Amino acid sequence: MPPSPFAGVLERLLGRVPGARVGALVDDEGETVDYAGALTPFDAKLAAAHLRILLAQLDRFGALGTSSSLIIRGARRTLVARA
Repeated sequence: MPPSPFAGVLERLLGRVPGARVGALVDDEGETVDYAGALTPFDAKLAAAHLRILLAQLDRFGALGTSSSLIIRGARRTLVARA
C-alpha cells in the first residue's frame, strides 16, 4: 500500500514520541488504514491488527468498563493501543 498524505502526519507524531518506531491507524475490524515508521509494512499492520483485536476483546469482557487504551510492557519494547 503506498503512503497516503496522512503518513506524513504519523511520521511527525513518531518524531515527537521518544523511542517510537511505528504508528498505525486501524479500523474497528483490525484493517490498517494508514501507517508509518521503521517496521516493515507487514509487521506494522500485523501488530496493529492484533492490538485492535485485544482492545475489542477487553471491551467485550466488560468487567473493566469501556477500554480506551491497552499497554503491553516487555523487556525490550512497549506496545500501546488507543481507541
